[in-house]
Amino acid sequence: MWENIQVVPEGVEILIPRSKTDQTGEGLICAIPYGNSDLCPVTALLAWRDRMQKNTGLIFCGVNNNTLLSTPITGRQVNLILKSIATACTLPDADSYSSHSLRQGFATEASRKGAPFGTIMRQGRWRHEGTVLGYIDEGKRFDQNAAGIMLEFHE
Repeated sequence: MWENIQVVPEGVEILIPRSKTDQTGEGLICAIPYGNSDLCPVTALLAWRDRMQKNTGLIFCGVNNNTLLSTPITGRQVNLILKSIATACTLPDADSYSSHSLRQGFATEASRKGAPFGTIMRQGRWRHEGTVLGYIDEGKRFDQNAAGIMLEFHE
């Protein structure tokens, strides 16, 4: 809901009133800072708000035959959108992409860029270290790889 988003000088703060990792409904704030590129998620969100000309209600509505619905977008619809984008980009295994891919990819890429483990867990709202470590390890199979170090070419 737009009511759960506060724009601040650094980006946006999003109140997540309840989630799979917050079954009691205490609510969590997720901060998203402005990025330095054309792919900045805050800039995209604010452009969407301007396009929708709304400051209240649903942020992302369901879609049916390219028509926006008055109901929230479903996980299934998000997955279909991601699969169609992956296909359009000719990514390998395009049909395997889902919203879970975004979370896993976030953990992997944040780690590659040097984000501290605790900040990755906090941003992704993970409760179990093992889950995040699995994502990071999977994405870093070739980083500091002992066989790769041994096989380095030296002149």
